Amino acid sequence: MPDLFTEVTRTGYVQRLSKSLGGIIIGLILFVGSFVVLWNNEGSIDYSEIAKTATEVSSTKEVTDPALKDKLLVTNGALTTTEKLTAQYLKPANYLALSTTVEMYAWVEEAKSNTESEVGGSEKTTTTYTYKKDWTQNPEDSSRFRIPEGHTNDALTFESTETQAQSGSIGVFTVDMRGLTLPALKKLTLNSENTELPQGAKLMTTNGTSTTQTQQGTQQVTQTATTAQISGDNFIFISKNQNTTYDQPQVGDIRISYSMLPNNTNVTLFGKLTDKTFGPYLDKNSSRFYQAFEGTKEDAIVSLHQSYVASKWIVRVLGFLMMWIGLGMILGPLSVLVDVLPLLGSISKSVVGMITFVVSLVLSTVTILISMIFHNVIALIFAVLIIGGITYTILGNKKAASIAAPPHPPSA
Repeated sequence: MPDLFTEVTRTGYVQRLSKSLGGIIIGLILFVGSFVVLWNNEGSIDYSEIAKTATEVSSTKEVTDPALKDKLLVTNGALTTTEKLTAQYLKPANYLALSTTVEMYAWVEEAKSNTESEVGGSEKTTTTYTYKKDWTQNPEDSSRFRIPEGHTNDALTFESTETQAQSGSIGVFTVDMRGLTLPALKKLTLNSENTELPQGAKLMTTNGTSTTQTQQGTQQVTQTATTAQISGDNFIFISKNQNTTYDQPQVGDIRISYSMLPNNTNVTLFGKLTDKTFGPYLDKNSSRFYQAFEGTKEDAIVSLHQSYVASKWIVRVLGFLMMWIGLGMILGPLSVLVDVLPLLGSISKSVVGMITFVVSLVLSTVTILISMIFHNVIALIFAVLIIGGITYTILGNKKAASIAAPPHPPSA
């Protein structure tokens, strides 16, 4: 079967109009929901402000000051654990956290559509389906492909996993690792000492060699061009066919890589101390903060604020898009009505798109500004004082004008 397939479908005018009328409901949901998203986003928590209030304590000395009970504390030191974490084909070791990424070489379907209006209001959609082979963590169910014949995927027998040590220590303190947000994991370099290969699997390394497990034992086998293809990463390569190589895999072949946070990682830890154990901190608003960072307290504060700003802008853009798309769907039937002539329909879509863009931009900006004021006490007080001052000035001027006005002469 071909790896490229083109399909042409047509949608009648009445069907298009009916579909656009149904889209009004979805548009209203998106439009109303955008206000909720934008409003709540401005009330999100900037954890860098909470981190600034943390009291620094040494990880080499016990805390005896009763005033620090239930307070947010921060300490620095090597985070360690005695627990051993493991994953499939990996020997147990003292990792603080371990992530397994399982990928299959599988068929991937890509669909691209181009829609054109026709005279009379019907619509022609040309969809091109492209099938290619690639590594993926989530192989698609090939029975749902538009052309499943010749593009069959096997089921992935095991999945990617993430595990984390449950307990640890930093200096003289115990650390409850459950719920602790850790720094980013690092790629684990694989070798014959930290892996347990299944029979027939190959350990692809960065020095141009692989280790193959056979019935007679482990053998070193030279693999040309392997280093360039894996770009310095390490994988366990499991093939359905013993003659398959990593640089020429077959559909159904699997590769596995691992990421971990090594034991004895130096971190800056924020949390609450109960007796001698660090755990989650809750502020007066029940906001939870329990996180470890690589670097200093100042580095952690900068990182938290950058994440806060980036997240806020992402949600602002999302809220704007929800509003713009929602308005477009609400007004969609207008464009369909005049689309009996493609030129009129095209002009209508452009005009509606520009109008809804401007309206959405204005409404989003106003919503964000009002929400910022209401979620900031100082800004709210300042806004109330300004509005009160303006109101007082206007009323005062009206009163002064009425007093200064000459009385009407008596009527004859």
